[in-house]
Amino acid sequence: MSAKGWSPDLQAIKLTYDYAIHGGAVGTIALGNLPDGFVVNHCYAIAETALTGGGTMVVGEDGGGDADGYFTDIDAITTSAAVKGSGALVNSTGDEVFHVVAAAKDGVQITIASTGYTAGKVHFVFIGSQPY
Repeated sequence: MSAKGWSPDLQAIKLTYDYAIHGGAVGTIALGNLPDGFVVNHCYAIAETALTGGGTMVVGEDGGGDADGYFTDIDAITTSAAVKGSGALVNSTGDEVFHVVAAAKDGVQITIASTGYTAGKVHFVFIGSQPY
């Protein structure tokens, strides 16, 4: 039996953290879900409005997943600057890795530690494909 060619469409999924909507208190904030089985090729964050205040902001999976698996710390992100995903789910010592989203951990969450934020709006873009 021979293999068939498959040309998956890349998709970009955007989730946004907006202080005006989500607040900026220390703790966990759910941003939304990625599709189950979605293969994340890479991700980036871009600030529409710079984060103000705060101490540490990481982005990762919910459901007991890797809490900083997508971004290890984006506290210093500046307006209009794009930051590549730095967490273990998408980056391993500088090498890009691919991450398959598990149903139990499909939510994307922000964890704010130590000090809350008073302003900021950051877009998180996940680029990948849905093979099944």
